[in-house]
Amino acid sequence: MISIDADVLINFLTGNDVNKIEKLFRRIESRKKKILLTQQVILEIIYTLEYNYKWDRENIFNVVNIIINDPLFKVEEKEDILKALNLYKKTSIPFFDVLKIMKEDVDQIISYNRSFEEAGIKVIMP
Repeated sequence: MISIDADVLINFLTGNDVNKIEKLFRRIESRKKKILLTQQVILEIIYTLEYNYKWDRENIFNVVNIIINDPLFKVEEKEDILKALNLYKKTSIPFFDVLKIMKEDVDQIISYNRSFEEAGIKVIMP
């Protein structure tokens, strides 16, 4: 299995090395291989696009959703990522925090961060 680093996808999404990266993707695809897309890479992509490139959540949602659903990629915990991505788009909760409440049946969190309440999660203050 081939893994990918976030910087390659960020370069692709921001218009850098697009032709070179696209050729690489097509070569991998022609060999009937998949690219492993980890939760950490998705987190890094979203964080970088939002905080470094100042993309809005709608654009981030759209491009990450396309990547996640592209058959070239094997996405770790795909269903959790898709749920988290949808919640991220609808709230102001940072993606790395959204991931904390996507597991199992989380309905409460111990935190100082009240933004979880936007997702209907009860915040238990220490």
